Amino acid sequence: MGFIGEGSIDVVLCHWGLTLMDPIEPVLAEIRRVLRPGGIIAAIVDGEPSAATGYDELNDLVYSWVRREYPGYGAVDMGDARVRKAAALAALMEGSFHGAEVRIEPAVVSLDAPPDTLSLEAAGFFYASFVLSPPARRQMLSEIAALFAGQGVDGQGRFSMPINRLVVSQPPR
Repeated sequence: MGFIGEGSIDVVLCHWGLTLMDPIEPVLAEIRRVLRPGGIIAAIVDGEPSAATGYDELNDLVYSWVRREYPGYGAVDMGDARVRKAAALAALMEGSFHGAEVRIEPAVVSLDAPPDTLSLEAAGFFYASFVLSPPARRQMLSEIAALFAGQGVDGQGRFSMPINRLVVSQPPR
């Protein structure tokens, strides 16, 4: 981002990008460089899996299919693990943005839809599902739909995903 002047940006928005960065320190240093005094960073990152009912089961289902085709998939996790835990994320941000106010707001985002529709939407939140062969993907989607059908009410299933909203407010000079 060398083309962006130092201290010239009021707000940095980051939608799941921080979850994928490793090493993250150079990314945070560049954000710090371009952010003006009093500026704000707002980001969405992964939340605690246990915060969303059924998320762990869905995650396990998706990764079981991917590991059938790619046994080593997931052996190395993408991104810096500190971003995935609220306390570690807060410490990382406080260490990178000295004097800033750091807020982490846990939340759960949910989608309700018929199980077949919901299986497509939910699978799209897992990068791993994109690498499956078409036959394996169809079978995985069928199993996801069955999972949602077993949990649903009135023909609707629910996909719930844990997130953390991160807001870092830089102090004015």
